[in-house]
Amino acid sequence: MKIRFFLSFSLLALLLPFIMRGQGTFKYYFDKDWGPVNKEKATIWGRGMKTNEGLRADFFQVGNNQLLGTTIYTDSTLKIINGRNLEYHPNGKMALKNNYIMNKLEGESLEWDTLGNLTDSVIYQNNLAVYKMHKAYNQNNILIYVLEVDSINNSASERNFAMDGSLVSEAFFSHGRGYLKTYETNGSVKTDSIFINTPSKEATYPGGVDAWSRYLGNNLRADVAARANAPVGDYTVIVQFTVETDGKLSNIKALTNYGFGMEEEALRVIKFSGKWIPAENNGIKVKAFRKQPITFRVSGISNAF
Repeated sequence: MKIRFFLSFSLLALLLPFIMRGQGTFKYYFDKDWGPVNKEKATIWGRGMKTNEGLRADFFQVGNNQLLGTTIYTDSTLKIINGRNLEYHPNGKMALKNNYIMNKLEGESLEWDTLGNLTDSVIYQNNLAVYKMHKAYNQNNILIYVLEVDSINNSASERNFAMDGSLVSEAFFSHGRGYLKTYETNGSVKTDSIFINTPSKEATYPGGVDAWSRYLGNNLRADVAARANAPVGDYTVIVQFTVETDGKLSNIKALTNYGFGMEEEALRVIKFSGKWIPAENNGIKVKAFRKQPITFRVSGISNAF
């Protein structure tokens, strides 16, 4: 697990209250934010053991000893991940599986929701994501959205499904051109192979992706589902909107219907994001259509990470 603290050799001696060494094993104690604490104050504890792979550390919830994750480190300081990294949902199902080489992601990284559905697949090369796939499901566990982005081949594809799982539309883009197909409710093709140019400059939030992520993190009320007593699980709300030529947002609507206030909160945070920088095609401002996935997590454990 990617613990958010690092131990230097000079500091290690000061951490004896919460790093205890046995015969070939180590024990670690953390608060809910993964800060090192004394055993008495811990909500998470870890057990490290030297193996042929490196130091294997297993992390557990204090109280019920539920396994939260397993990570391979180079040594007992837990500074460098060098091997597999596994994380689990509160119900025991796999949440995340990936691999590190000296603290850099390498190879395939997979994420699942609490029902066991694959939601994200990312391929890393030297800590750089070169392929991404995202899937979203409705409250009936039916696939409703798939997005794939291949940075190496400069291509992307998107498929949208109705709430019953039938295909609504699919699009493919490569090197600035692509096709779009839409379908009738009976499965027949409504619009077939319309080739379009992608904008030479995509619509963006002022400040770029990092600023957009900060805006969502600072303004989204992520606990609305938990406060509404939604069942334990991960819920990915999909919001579709248009960035007009003047940067204003229009046609904002939710494509999912989980309830428990999640769609309303996702719509609220999008609506109040302000003006965007419009897309351009050969220097001319054009409309752009966007879809934004927003995931709400209901863990069911008050001190869960």
